[in-house]
Amino acid sequence: MKPRGNALLSYTGWFLVLILLSPVHPAYSKSRTGQESVKDGVRHVVNPANPVKPPETVQLEELWRIGGESEEEGELFGLIRGLTADQNGSVYVMDYQLSQVSMFSPEGEFVRTIGREGEGPGDLRRPDSMCLSPKGFICVAMAYPSRIALFDTTGDPVGTITIPENKSGAVPIIFRIARAGDHLVMHGVSRKTRFICAIDDNGIETARYHEEMHSFDEATPVYEEKSGSLTGRWDVGPNGKVYVASSFYDYEMSVYNPDGEISYIVERDYEHRKRSKEEKQFVHDWANVNPAAILPGTRFEIEDYDKDIMALHCRDDGTCWVLTSRGFYDRPDGSIGVFDVLDSDGTFVRQVTLLGVGDPHRDRYHFFGDRLYVVTCFTAAVARMTGGGQTDNRFASLCAEPMSVICYRVDSQ
Repeated sequence: MKPRGNALLSYTGWFLVLILLSPVHPAYSKSRTGQESVKDGVRHVVNPANPVKPPETVQLEELWRIGGESEEEGELFGLIRGLTADQNGSVYVMDYQLSQVSMFSPEGEFVRTIGREGEGPGDLRRPDSMCLSPKGFICVAMAYPSRIALFDTTGDPVGTITIPENKSGAVPIIFRIARAGDHLVMHGVSRKTRFICAIDDNGIETARYHEEMHSFDEATPVYEEKSGSLTGRWDVGPNGKVYVASSFYDYEMSVYNPDGEISYIVERDYEHRKRSKEEKQFVHDWANVNPAAILPGTRFEIEDYDKDIMALHCRDDGTCWVLTSRGFYDRPDGSIGVFDVLDSDGTFVRQVTLLGVGDPHRDRYHFFGDRLYVVTCFTAAVARMTGGGQTDNRFASLCAEPMSVICYRVDSQ
């Protein structure tokens, strides 16, 4: 572990501080607040292009980092596919390649390894996702076969949830799991349907939040970029509500109650960002990063415009942080992204630029409490693994060093 010394302070310019400390004039507030309407019995919150409050720039405070070139115990990573943290601040890092979970203290010190590669009780095989259960167990999900291994925080196995066949006679493949109050939420695929649903302790679906149909014909295979649009674009709030970027193009987010009923839909006035020729080629090449998974003769349908919502992150304070296409691609130098901050009612209250080491093209972000964990070199690690260890493709060359985790404190009000 490499600790960091003097804390870097969150800052704004003095002029911006004066603005933030000044009372908001009623006319100013009203002009920036979104309009509400009811369509087909569902409340819609339609936000303007600009937030209620002025933009904010925050310098992230680095607390520690693990992995990379470190030779400390427990800090060698293959492909980090999941990360979570408990209420005590302990951090759990799930490694797809090593088929294990590494536990670290709130200070970034290695504690223990949980799980091992295998097929028996407590064994893992290419884990895809993880979260903490309502009972505090560590849940590790695997796609083949679809099951969730449960461990206590000492690393002892305490059970397995096996996903059963659904009504169509197929066993859904797990993409991701998350905790939502007293149950788990699963993102999966079954035949031609990609969905997000609630499951009980037996893996049985109890509520469905969102689903998308996609077609596939092996005789004339087509890769449609739109068909994988849910990845990274849904999350669960502290109240158990499920937030889903429900449109591929538009700035639209559907918010569901834990029982599956839709609560409201959030929109924002946002102009689509057109991709450059190079950016479009980048997306095409990433779709083909694992040639073994692509049928010969596959035709690729890559969109001309970016998704308005590239990623979303629900915070413990009830806000939802949305990384837009411009916050992703056109972010200022030295920043990890520009985030729209929506409050618990769906109002676009402010826009925050986070300064620190991180690149959404290359890395993955995980928010827990007042911490942000940046998993570095994710894209390169995937490219090297799916490409048989090759290091000469454009994605592997994005990051030459081994994967690492950087822990930041996020000081933003």
